[in-house]
Amino acid sequence: KQLESEEILICDAKGRIYEGISSNFAVITKNGVLQMAPSDTVLSGTMMNLVKEIAKENEIKVIEWCPELGSLDKYVAMFITSTSRSVIPVDTLIHLDGTRHFFKSSDNLIIKTLK
Repeated sequence: KQLESEEILICDAKGRIYEGISSNFAVITKNGVLQMAPSDTVLSGTMMNLVKEIAKENEIKVIEWCPELGSLDKYVAMFITSTSRSVIPVDTLIHLDGTRHFFKSSDNLIIKTLK
């Protein structure tokens, strides 16, 4: 069965999410923190670097610690970035087994600020 998707995320065996095949990935925690994989573990992205600058200008805390599949309940929103697509909110995360996790990323004020 083929699943519809905008992007495929790269994870390790422990469920840590690093980045997308052609994008960077980040989450917004319940505490309003912008969380992403450490810079030294992913390819540096122009848009994600810009997102970090905008976050700093708006006093949004940024931590570089891999988001985890086992901690999805701690996140209120997520997004991907790429030069060609800018900032794309992720409203549905689909596991390979077809399980879906829903987020209100398109409505998230922090993501709107970062766009």
